[in-house]
Parts: sequence; C-alpha cells; structure tokens
Amino acid sequence: MMRSVIIFSLSIGMLLVQGCLKERAKVAPVERIDTQSGSADQQELKTRITSALEVGNYEYVKDLLHKYISTYPDDAKLPSFRLMLADVYYELEQYAAAYETYNAYHQYYPSSKHAEYALYKAAHAQFAQSNDVACDATPVEKTIELCNDYLAKGEYQEYRAQIKELLHTCQQRLLNKEFLIAKAYMAQNRLASAKNRLKYISDTFDLAEHNGQDKLLFYNAKLARQEDNTELMNGIVSELHELYPDSRFTAMAQRVATDSETIFDS
Repeated sequence: MMRSVIIFSLSIGMLLVQGCLKERAKVAPVERIDTQSGSADQQELKTRITSALEVGNYEYVKDLLHKYISTYPDDAKLPSFRLMLADVYYELEQYAAAYETYNAYHQYYPSSKHAEYALYKAAHAQFAQSNDVACDATPVEKTIELCNDYLAKGEYQEYRAQIKELLHTCQQRLLNKEFLIAKAYMAQNRLASAKNRLKYISDTFDLAEHNGQDKLLFYNAKLARQEDNTELMNGIVSELHELYPDSRFTAMAQRVATDSETIFDS
C-alpha cells in the first residue's frame, strides 16, 4: 500500500576549506511532503520532488523546487520548500545561492522552528565562498557577522558549539592575513606601517586564544632588527626563550638575531 505521506531527510555535507574541519553537518530538519494534498498536478509535482530526493538527483530537485515555488506561492508549506531548496543548493556546492536562500528564510520566518538551522547554514554557506583571505576577506568577515548574530540569540543552542568553532576559524584566518600584511611591510622596508600593523594585531585579536603571542613577539624581534634596535631585539628574544622555550618562533627569532639573511624568511 502506497504511503500518502513520505518523510525525507536531506543530509548536507559541510565543506570547510583550507584547513577548516571537514565533517557531515547535522541532518537537516525533517519535513513532510504530503503527496495527496492539493490539486492533482500539485500532488504529482510533490511526488516527483520526493522521488528525486530519494535517489540524490539534486539538480533535478532544484528545478522541481523552483517550479513548485513559482507555481504554488500561496502554499502553506512554502517555507519548507524554500528551506529544502537552500539545502539542495548547499549540497550542489552552489554556496552563493545557498547563502541567499538560507538568509532569506531566516529573515522572512524568524519565528520558525527552523530559523536557527537556517542561520547556522547561512554562516557555513558564506564561509564556503572564501578562498584566499589575503586577496578578499569579505566572505570571512561576513561569516563572523553571521556567527555573532547567532551567538547573540540566547535561545539558539543546537549549533552553538559548531558556530563557535567556525568563528574561531574565521578569526584565525584574519589574524594570519594581518601577519602577512606586516611581513609585506617589513619586506618593503615600510617599518612605520609594519609597527602600526603589529600594534593593530595586539589590540584587536585575542592572541592567547589563537596561540599567537609567540608569533607576535617574533615579528616584533624582526622589526627591531630592521630598525637596528639591538637592545630591543635581544630583549624580545630573551622573552621568547623564557616564555616559549619550545616554540618554533623562538628558534626563528634567535636566527634573526644572528643571521641577517633570515629577516624575511617567515
């Protein structure tokens, strides 16, 4: 006997590039497609959507969902179909479209039981669009905004740990970008700019959380070397040996203090 109601769950893969954690995301909220409600044409379209989902034909599902949403804009279940479309975009790695669709769902249906999920996935879809942060940090910065929006909502708890991890990853990428900028300034002998950038790093980032204190000291030692401030450089190297004796940055700073050819190596 054919079941009139087919329950589906679409498992979404989480792609976090360039060193970020790769895992399967939590299974998307389970929705029901009632294949016996609505007109005959509507029932047929819903059945086709369900069948395509079951075999993982997401390109076809995407086309069917677009048709359903445009044909039946007054359907009470339309929000569920919109969220399903966002999940399909994400599964197809069409992250820009996925982000727009998740974000729209969260804005249009803030009281929905799936609003938290939509914001969580919007953050990941935005992050998945990031490539070389040194060239364009905008996707990472937007992801940070989305993570902070999520964390500001005390009632959002289901994906809080994952959002905190994503936020940490984004902040680490921005920190790495700032160090690259400081390195470039020093390579160009723009020492005042390098000093300002290192101060910005110190003032802006939680270096303890990102294990960046020794790296900052190393860059300050390099800068002192270029400024011919031997006393300051030696003081920083001594501080590194005292606080971080096993750090690779301590060893690198020691080489900077004794070998001028290593100044721009890291």
